[in-house]
Amino acid sequence: MSVLSKSALLAAALLTFQALPVAAQQPAAPAAGADAALTLPRIDPQKQYLIENAKKPGWRTTPSGLQFRVIKQAVGNAPRPALTDEVTVHYRGVLIDGTVFDSSYNRGRPASFPLSGLIRGWQEAIPMMKVGETWELAVPSELGYGARGQPGSIPGGATLLFTIELLGTRKPDNTNLLLNPNMIR
Repeated sequence: MSVLSKSALLAAALLTFQALPVAAQQPAAPAAGADAALTLPRIDPQKQYLIENAKKPGWRTTPSGLQFRVIKQAVGNAPRPALTDEVTVHYRGVLIDGTVFDSSYNRGRPASFPLSGLIRGWQEAIPMMKVGETWELAVPSELGYGARGQPGSIPGGATLLFTIELLGTRKPDNTNLLLNPNMIR
């Protein structure tokens, strides 16, 4: 084969390759049975959300993995609730896809709960808040409903996003009327 015909053949091959769609020019994906070390691991979107959220301005992460951001600070020397207190809050709970799964705002009235009966993420965050503050929380699954979720509203393994407005706190009424009969009228 002459030098001229080799260059003509090479030029024709180059023109043919350039005419292919871009996708056809890419290396082929590994076959289904390819070495597992060459394939990238699937990233859990719940964990990925927390990784990206932690990089946003104003967000802080506790050692447990709870993320929070103060939206509105309390004025003056407002009280903080203890884990044994009952709290009154307005709140909205949302999944990372934007689905609202619970909201006292939608019901039109605040909710009151014994703090010790709530998910671990709230038990950690709310005692750090002062009455009058509004915080946003990103609660990892392990501090929320875990792998089981809440059937019908929260899938297992879900990262939960909350806006919480702490309206009040009060000590529980531990009066035992049987031990103090003088209080009975």
